[in-house]
Amino acid sequence: MIIDLHKVSKRYTSEWILRNVSYQFQGDNIYGVKGSNGSGKSTLVKMIAGYLSPTVGTIIFTNQKGAEVSKDDIYKSVSLWGPHVSLINELSIKEMVDYYLKFKTLRSNLSKEDFFDILRLPLPKTRRINSLSSGQAQRIGLALSILSDTDILLLDEPGSYLDESSSKWLYNLINDHRDSRTVVISSNEVRDLQLCNQTISISDYK
Repeated sequence: MIIDLHKVSKRYTSEWILRNVSYQFQGDNIYGVKGSNGSGKSTLVKMIAGYLSPTVGTIIFTNQKGAEVSKDDIYKSVSLWGPHVSLINELSIKEMVDYYLKFKTLRSNLSKEDFFDILRLPLPKTRRINSLSSGQAQRIGLALSILSDTDILLLDEPGSYLDESSSKWLYNLINDHRDSRTVVISSNEVRDLQLCNQTISISDYK
């Protein structure tokens, strides 16, 4: 999937968060978006995901066949995880995965059992989400997003709450499932951006 941003700007009330972002994200690449906390990284990711609309400018999505994808349909091609996304606290781990898979399928014909094998979370599947640590919940959300069969993968601050072992698991998982996708990682952590082929700085669009 190719994502073309043409002079994209976003304003909240009287404050411009981003100005004149013109950039092309191409398939089979991992892009980094870096910037300090509150700089607008998450805003950019949300606009690419279709969660927010630009105040000014356009975002055009083109699939592998060269056809433009409507902004109303882009959600089908996107998986997203970040601080502004959450799991459903009242559900168990198994129920959360079952619920998610009503809306998305897994990549490479992975089964639900394969998912849990890759997740490698040594907890009963009956454990409720609200009883998990932040790192455990983060790991589940990341696995659901990365293992979804989508052309666009958006990860906002993916290394948050992860210890060294879980960080290594995350980076291996991204590498294993980066093919035929446009991957965008938004972070101010150097380690999160090490996988990226290209990096843009939010400070260039103020």
